[in-house]
Amino acid sequence: MKKIFTTLAAAALVAVSAQAKLEVTNNGTPLENGATIEFTNADFNCTSMPEFNYFKWEAVCHPDVVSSSFMHTYVTSTASNYNFCTSTCFMPKQDGDQWIVDQPWNMKEGQIQMHFEYSTENLPTAEESVKVKITNTDGDTFEFTAVFKTTDTSGVEEIVAASANVAGIYDLQGRPVSEDFRGVAIVVYDNGKAVKQVIK
Repeated sequence: MKKIFTTLAAAALVAVSAQAKLEVTNNGTPLENGATIEFTNADFNCTSMPEFNYFKWEAVCHPDVVSSSFMHTYVTSTASNYNFCTSTCFMPKQDGDQWIVDQPWNMKEGQIQMHFEYSTENLPTAEESVKVKITNTDGDTFEFTAVFKTTDTSGVEEIVAASANVAGIYDLQGRPVSEDFRGVAIVVYDNGKAVKQVIK
């Protein structure tokens, strides 16, 4: 009987150990360790405050993480225009040619939110990548890369105009202009997007 009990206890220990790992999903789909998630033009939204001449294009990556023990995140990028949120949001700090977030995450599960932002009038043509390495106190490691890629911004104005109504037109100083205005203007749509257009 003692031998059987010992065998069962060992089997139970193996079953628990098999679950001692990190699992990451993105929009409900499991991510493989080393995976790359790509975000393109369509994933960026624009928030505009014309009265302050302020425009922010933003895309958000938000995988869910489940771990057997408390976690630690180490995030690197060649770009500084992102912030990384677990239960708290962190701005990256420069370390040589890298921008890094290096933070303990005293939770066993939760959602990551990584905001990548361009504070410009128009969505720029760019490609940036952010690498995330998650480790836990059981010694498990999971890594993934988020690529924010806006290398083709052609047709953005047409897409916005087709899906929303004009809420206001402003000159380049952020002042409202009349409907008969001619020249370069910022057109704001009722879905919150704003684009720079030449009105003829």
